[in-house]
Amino acid sequence: MLALYAFLLGVLMHAAGCAASGGQAIETEWSARLRLSWTETRIDHRGVIVEGPAAAVFQAWSTMTEVRSEAGLIAFVTNGVILLAVPEAVISTEERDRVVAYCAARIAETC
Repeated sequence: MLALYAFLLGVLMHAAGCAASGGQAIETEWSARLRLSWTETRIDHRGVIVEGPAAAVFQAWSTMTEVRSEAGLIAFVTNGVILLAVPEAVISTEERDRVVAYCAARIAETC
């Protein structure tokens, strides 16, 4: 858990200085991909995967109880504890809203 926290903290701290690369739009109704210069987040029918040069973290929808969009982050939460947080600054407001709505629906289906 400490390794996950350290990885995500590094993602968040580094994200502020990262320029977005291409391919940030939702690719299908069940898949989204957000890319920063050194990490990639994939959201699909299975859950959320954050991959960087040193580690990859996967969280299935069944491990989450909610998704939040606040303070420039999309946060994936279970029982009040943030499991993953992804910077939303690299996507448009419309894309963010679509991603959050999709994630909320997937989480609701598994509860």
